[in-house]
Amino acid sequence: MDKLKLSAYEIIEVRKIADIESMGYILRHKKSGARVCVISNEDDNKVFSIGFRTPPEDETGVPHIIEHTTLCGSDKFPVKDPFIELAKGSLNTFLNAMTYPEKTLYPVASYNERDFKNLMEVYLDAVFHPNITKYKEIFMQEGWHYELESEDAPLTINGVVYNEMKGAYSSPDEVLETAIMEALFPDNTYSKNSGGNPEKIPELTYENYLAFYHKYYHPCNSYIYLYGDMDIEERLTWLDEEYLSHYDANEVEVHSQIQLQKPFDAVVSERRTYPITEDEPRDFKFTGDHAVYVISRNAANDVMEYYNQQHGMQCAWFRFPPVYGVGPHGTIYVNGTAKKSGIATFIDNAKEGKEIEIWGDPHIKRDIIYVKDVAEAYVAALKSDLAYGLYNMTGHIQVDLDEQVKAVIEVFGGEKR
Repeated sequence: MDKLKLSAYEIIEVRKIADIESMGYILRHKKSGARVCVISNEDDNKVFSIGFRTPPEDETGVPHIIEHTTLCGSDKFPVKDPFIELAKGSLNTFLNAMTYPEKTLYPVASYNERDFKNLMEVYLDAVFHPNITKYKEIFMQEGWHYELESEDAPLTINGVVYNEMKGAYSSPDEVLETAIMEALFPDNTYSKNSGGNPEKIPELTYENYLAFYHKYYHPCNSYIYLYGDMDIEERLTWLDEEYLSHYDANEVEVHSQIQLQKPFDAVVSERRTYPITEDEPRDFKFTGDHAVYVISRNAANDVMEYYNQQHGMQCAWFRFPPVYGVGPHGTIYVNGTAKKSGIATFIDNAKEGKEIEIWGDPHIKRDIIYVKDVAEAYVAALKSDLAYGLYNMTGHIQVDLDEQVKAVIEVFGGEKR
């Protein structure tokens, strides 16, 4: 490496890494101050990543929102969502971006050399020349914005990151981890959730969002990583000419160091509360006539949670006690055979003036709910911007079998009762 024409870089360290049959290089770009790590070997799966140290000062989620928005078009690639286009048409073996508590990473990988070079250019242009400085709508779409569907509708808040973090904060694990970090690191950035707290995200202004980007997204605050079988000199020269040489480390002053947490003088005890669902722990049997119901219910819950976290959809799901109503559907299927339901049998016997037999203890009370109330609950959830997660629905009135039969006779018995 030190024999190559890399006048734009200072070679800090060269080391053979025998364990992975590679040569490792640590470099610094002289003008921009960018740090570069190169792992050169014969692996065809080429990797590129650029990361920035992005310590948050609050919980508005600004590093997370920037991670989303930088990949919403740039000077060279002015399309609405180049990330989606790459996911559809690239030959990549890895394509993503991640927000950590104190850093933001943009890694890509590909076996195809041409595809790899294209991925590098798209990502570098995204982080250094994003469209976020031109279009406030990108911040509003990915971060947060107000919505009003009609003059009479309530004012609601929406946004990709906002909805994603609403889903995250419904997870006991996420809430517990956040509480632990706040307790362990009260004096530095690790006490702040870099993903964003849904209660705090709407406090982020467009101006503060751009200020955070300009403060930290400079090559002198970056670390660039290259791995695999490639022409290292060509890649580093291209990187210098296309991007790094346009920046001067002497023109900026970036303070992104993480302050050490001071030791505690005494043992600290924290007590927090967090929500749990009835499915925790998810421990159920895979045998018995109830197993398929439990499995299908859990699968439905997981699918809705996927759409919430992946696409920002606001999902609510309900768990009901026995639902009753009068209608044409009076049968249930037991082991594939249609059988008349108990309530349908009661109603038919009452209409025909027949006796109604009760087997077992008639005074065991059960929570039941009317089908119309179920329908109204769905409508209320669809109209609300707060409905999210699992709801156990109840009628709050327990009825025993004897009372239920008497009510059926009263309503359907007529003169024959």
